[in-house]
Amino acid sequence: MSFPTEQDYIEKLKYLLVCKFEWEAGKDLHNRDFEYLSEHIFEKTKVTISVSTVKRIWNNAAHHTPHVSTLNAIVQLLDYENWQIFKIKNQIIILVNPQI
Repeated sequence: MSFPTEQDYIEKLKYLLVCKFEWEAGKDLHNRDFEYLSEHIFEKTKVTISVSTVKRIWNNAAHHTPHVSTLNAIVQLLDYENWQIFKIKNQIIILVNPQI
């Protein structure tokens, strides 16, 4: 058994966002979807995350972990206080069912 990686948590975050916004799982998102997500992040957190940053996270460009402040803002859409809390509360779920 291995522990979840940052990328595992990002995948879980994306899955939960798909559920929250009722997007079709497995379907490619369009620019308007990324704009919608960026706008919702700002409305809830007053933190601006560019559409290109949201796309990069979603498409896993450059295979790097986004800055924690970016992740903090995004998880607040799902009513988590911050990225660390998100990871703590989702660790068991990832370990039990790594496909989600």
